[in-house]
Amino acid sequence: GYCTALYFDAGIKFIKKASLQDKPFFAYVAPNAPHGPYHDVPEELLKYYKSINLTPVLGFPKNDKHRDTVARVYAMVENIDQNMGRLETFLKKNDLKRNTIVLFFTDNGPNTMRYVGPFREMKAKVHEGGIRTCFFARWPGQFQAGHRNNRIAAHIDLMPTLLDAAGVATPDGVNFDGKSILPLLKGSP
Repeated sequence: GYCTALYFDAGIKFIKKASLQDKPFFAYVAPNAPHGPYHDVPEELLKYYKSINLTPVLGFPKNDKHRDTVARVYAMVENIDQNMGRLETFLKKNDLKRNTIVLFFTDNGPNTMRYVGPFREMKAKVHEGGIRTCFFARWPGQFQAGHRNNRIAAHIDLMPTLLDAAGVATPDGVNFDGKSILPLLKGSP
């Protein structure tokens, strides 16, 4: 199977096992897509993205190899979306959605000059094109749907935030560089 689907299959299997035992769980499902190598993407998605003209989306025309790579990256991204949908359906079907925190985030900007919108640079650069990424958090009953916050946060804030959300104190002798952003996620300024 395709790697992203396999990672989500394993994550869902793990969550199902924990929930059947009525245990709290932490599942970190980290797809490696979109990332090279750009082979073996789901064929139906690749066919679709090769059939549309992505040049206006990219903002600059490139050669056929570049257009093929871009189509593969778009196919990978849509496959992640499909698998996030499968996870969401599983949580809802198994009555886990309300009390499960789902975070979606990425580690860095793209490794070439594409998909950065109005921002400068790319992966491994300190400008926003290299470090600004999406972060979505869903926890029904705790987070207001559609809430947006433009405050700066980073991966170092996730562990303190999750401990805070779970009502777990930071272990003695452990010092985090980050801090809980739970108040921001709940709508505080």
